[in-house]
Amino acid sequence: MGSFLEVESSMPDLVDLDELHAPLVPLLWLVLTQVPARHGRVALDVACGTGRKSGWLAEGLPPEGRVIGIDRDVAALSVAQQHNPGMPFVWLAGDAQALPLHADVADLVWCVAALGLFADADLALRELRRVLRPGGTVIVATGAQLWVRARHWPPDLAALLAAAYAQVPATGSSPVPPADELGVDLAAQLTRAGLAEVVVRAFLAESALADVSPPAAELALADWSVLRTRVAPWLSSAELERCDAFATAEPEPEIATVLLVGIAVKS
Repeated sequence: MGSFLEVESSMPDLVDLDELHAPLVPLLWLVLTQVPARHGRVALDVACGTGRKSGWLAEGLPPEGRVIGIDRDVAALSVAQQHNPGMPFVWLAGDAQALPLHADVADLVWCVAALGLFADADLALRELRRVLRPGGTVIVATGAQLWVRARHWPPDLAALLAAAYAQVPATGSSPVPPADELGVDLAAQLTRAGLAEVVVRAFLAESALADVSPPAAELALADWSVLRTRVAPWLSSAELERCDAFATAEPEPEIATVLLVGIAVKS
């Protein structure tokens, strides 16, 4: 399915595009803040558009750090410059499939809602890898309408799971994989580009997303067999039994908006 996010920008549509992205801001922010590489010296925002999300990258940089925003739309870059006066940004007009940068210059590369726009997505991902320093991180986020079997947990169970899942990162475990092979294509693309330690996270973008916490949006699409083992130490037997009972009922397939986020490193 085509992505509702991946809309080519032009000057008359800049405001509309920002509004289109707005519901996904909590989810994107959650993922970005969990990536240690955001504290590197150079962060690259590929297909940055008007630069509304480029500021997130700047917040994780040291005083001498820089954010480089690249986009083919010169009008969008002009707006980005106006929105970020005096900030540590460099705005460049360029094609993601032939980035106007030397190799090994960025600690973090961030590409939101653009992968489906590139004529050759594999080539673009190889370019993202090329400009990364060894050990650098790439984050690719894309929204799409997909068939999913989402678990719409009752509010009380959703709160229990979210609280328990919040304890999991302390154990060093990677995020729980999404169910039904969601994101396997994105993972394969990142792997083909030569990136390593690939992780893909899936978030359910519901119509009332403003009232849905980012953890709940991820847990709705999580593989319960894996999630159960991760959260069990922080749930009582009675709570776990309730979750098991709810999860046993196989959800009906539905078409929903899903945010897929791929995270990988350059080895």
